[in-house]
Amino acid sequence: MGNTMNSEPYAFNWDDLKYYLAVVRAGTLRGGAESIGVNHTTLTRRLR
Repeated sequence: MGNTMNSEPYAFNWDDLKYYLAVVRAGTLRGGAESIGVNHTTLTRRLR
């Protein structure tokens, strides 16, 4: 039968987790960006 799961391994980027956690902790994208010293547009782009 056909397997719908992708068999290729996914390389997780730990920086993306850092950005996500910054937003969760700060409560806003702008606050998260300020807390880790990046522009809010950079943070938004990385979370897409």
